[in-house]
Amino acid sequence: MKTGAFLKRFAAFALAVMVLCALVTFVFDPFYHYHAPLPGLKKVLTDKEYQCIGTLRNFSYDAVITGSSVMENTDLSAVNSLFDADSVKAIRSFGRIADLAWLTDEALSSKNNVKLVIWNIDPGMLGAEAQTSFKETGCPMYLYDRNPFNDVPYLLNKDVLLEKIPYMLVRSLSSSYDENTPYSWAKWKEFSEEAALNNYERPEVVSPMLSADDTEKELKANTELVAAVVRNNPGTHFIFTYAPYSILYWDSVTRSGERDLILNNAEGFARSVLEYDNVSFYCFMQDTEVTEDLSLFMDSIHFSPDINNRMYEQIKAGEYELTADNIDTVFKDLSRYTQERVPELTEGLDFREE
Repeated sequence: MKTGAFLKRFAAFALAVMVLCALVTFVFDPFYHYHAPLPGLKKVLTDKEYQCIGTLRNFSYDAVITGSSVMENTDLSAVNSLFDADSVKAIRSFGRIADLAWLTDEALSSKNNVKLVIWNIDPGMLGAEAQTSFKETGCPMYLYDRNPFNDVPYLLNKDVLLEKIPYMLVRSLSSSYDENTPYSWAKWKEFSEEAALNNYERPEVVSPMLSADDTEKELKANTELVAAVVRNNPGTHFIFTYAPYSILYWDSVTRSGERDLILNNAEGFARSVLEYDNVSFYCFMQDTEVTEDLSLFMDSIHFSPDINNRMYEQIKAGEYELTADNIDTVFKDLSRYTQERVPELTEGLDFREE
C-alpha cells in the first residue's frame, strides 16, 4: 500500500473514531451540557462545577434552591412537597454573591417559568469582591459559555468517555441513588460536638474589631447584583435566608474582629432587598436551638441535613421571618447575643488552637 493511501485511510479512521466518541458523549451527556437525561435514566448529579450550569439550562423546573455548601444537603423532595414545586439546585461551594447571582440569573433566563427562588446568603460573603470567580477557581468555562465551537475538551475527553459516562449509567440504574439529594456530601461526614470542635481552628489572637462599614463598597455592589435579579423577575417569589451558624462561628468572627462588620452587612443587605414586593426573608441566626447545639454540626457552620429540612419547614410556618417592622429588634438582639451570650456558651469548651 502506498504511503499516501495509508495516510488517507488512517486519517479517515481517526476522524471516524473522533466523531463516534463525540457522538457518544453528546448522546449520554453526563454533564447535561446539551440536554436533560435520556428517557429512563436518572438525574445523576455529583459534580456541581461540571453539572450545575447544564441542569439550570436544560432541566425542567419551577423552583431554584441556591446557596453555598450549607445548602448542598437539601432534600429536594422535602422542598417540593412543602412548596408544591419541582426544584433544582444552583450551588457554589463558598457562596460568593456574584457567582450565585449569575447562576440564579441563568436559571431565570431558561425556558422555565420559575415561581420560587430560595436563596441562602452567607453574611461573610457580602463584604467580598462583587465579581464572579468561576474562571479563577478552575471551572470548565467551555461548559459555562454559550460557544459551541469550544466544546472539544468535553466531546473528546477520555475521562468523560471512560469514567463519567459509565459512572452515570451505573448510578442511574442503581436503586440506592437518590435523585432528590444532588451534590449532597453529608453521608461522608460526622455531625457531633467532638467533630465540630475538632474541625474548628479557633483564632489564638483576639484582633481589634473592624469598623462596621469597612466593606461598604463591596456590600453595595453585592446587594445591587442580587437586587437586579429580583427587579428583573417580578413574577418570581424570592425567599432569602440566613442559615443558623453555630456559636463557634460567632466565636471565630468575634476573635478575628469581623463580628460587627458581618452583622452590619447582614442587616444592610436585608433592609435593601426587603424593599421589593416579591421578597421574603428568614433569619435563622436567631434559632438558638440549632446554633447552640454543637451535636448538629461538623464544624462551625456546616449542619446536618435535618437542619436543611427544618429551615424549609420553618419558612412554611412563617417562623423567624425578618420584616421591615422587626429588623431593628432582630439585629440588636443578635448583636447583644453574640457579644454577651456566646462568650458564656463557649467558655470551657475544648478548643483546638491555631
